[in-house]
Amino acid sequence: MTPAEGIKKLKKIVGARAYWRDYGRPSSPEEREERQAIRLALREEVEAIEKDITARLEALDWYRERRARQAAIRTQLKALPVMPYYRLEVGHVDKILGAFHIDASADNWADAIRKLEAREAEHKTGRLA
Repeated sequence: MTPAEGIKKLKKIVGARAYWRDYGRPSSPEEREERQAIRLALREEVEAIEKDITARLEALDWYRERRARQAAIRTQLKALPVMPYYRLEVGHVDKILGAFHIDASADNWADAIRKLEAREAEHKTGRLA
């Protein structure tokens, strides 16, 4: 299959948002296996160092006290009710990323539009919120 044929089939399957990368010369299976072995050995060394650091820290009283305090704070945070939130969030979708950007939040449409208009007016005058 030629690259053109492959791209054509990819676009047919995935659609207009199809994307591909061509790295030119791929590495050989032997090279990939060798690099994976090196990666695993380095990862094991890092894990051993992290275990050593953790063991040394656990031997310190102040560290154990702070870890206990941290656990207590996390327990308190989990016990809190869900954070309050607005009913509506209005904004725009980014053309590049396709992400939703919130420009205003409110409990009803009238307030949301009012906040959005105020935000737009601030942008026009150069005073950003």
